[in-house]
Amino acid sequence: MPQTLTEPSLEKSPPRRPPAPPITSHALDPDWGRRRGNWRAFKIFGRPWQDLIFAIGEIVFLASLFPLLFDKNAHVPLFTGLATGFMLYTFVAAHVSYRNWITVGLAAITATLWILIGIGVHI
Repeated sequence: MPQTLTEPSLEKSPPRRPPAPPITSHALDPDWGRRRGNWRAFKIFGRPWQDLIFAIGEIVFLASLFPLLFDKNAHVPLFTGLATGFMLYTFVAAHVSYRNWITVGLAAITATLWILIGIGVHI
């Protein structure tokens, strides 16, 4: 016997989920992690731990650049110096968006030194 489509289905539909909470940016709320017990809010010397880890890396990069900067015979290809410098400037922009201010300053110095070394400036 063919089914008729005139009667609506009497089967119970699955329960509806509640709407998802709105997406918010917790980067603008400095106490959010502390209130929620979030490990990502761990701070050292008043700065987020990520900022200090990146800053330590930038200090290592700076220290490794000084021999190149003071060596008159060192030769870094122009493309290498410019590409590394400009890429580091994009990292600076990313760190600004995360408010990693220590890393912003150190990465900007490192990027500038790479560009100077690439164009052949030595002290």
